[in-house]
Amino acid sequence: MGSHTDNQLSRLRLSARGHMILREILRQPGHFTAEDLVRWAMDGPDRVSRATVYRVLGRLLEEGVVAEVRLGHPEAVYEYTGRRDHHDHLVCVVCGAVQELASPELEAAKEKACKDAGFVPEGHHFVVYGACSACR
Repeated sequence: MGSHTDNQLSRLRLSARGHMILREILRQPGHFTAEDLVRWAMDGPDRVSRATVYRVLGRLLEEGVVAEVRLGHPEAVYEYTGRRDHHDHLVCVVCGAVQELASPELEAAKEKACKDAGFVPEGHHFVVYGACSACR
């Protein structure tokens, strides 16, 4: 999706607690779950309810600020969409570790396959499951 400017993020119609949750999301180095946010919200000095966390997360999903990433984990995993360019994922089936994969060659192959099929893509997500170097 590209990066969001501070001005774009400040225009989101969020409550003060919603902006607190957004700031916590922006501090996340990578993927996070809703329960990661709930734990943060419950442990912080300005406690935020579970319902508020889920409501704000839903709003941020609608606005495209965060995206749900299907990685084969039992609970949904999210990432902030404004931090980096498109990437895919490598998921270890042994320990659950996730590595990001940015591959221009993979993107080019996807674009060529769509063009050859006369297909106009709206998006995609590519996940490779296997064993990471630590688990082999």
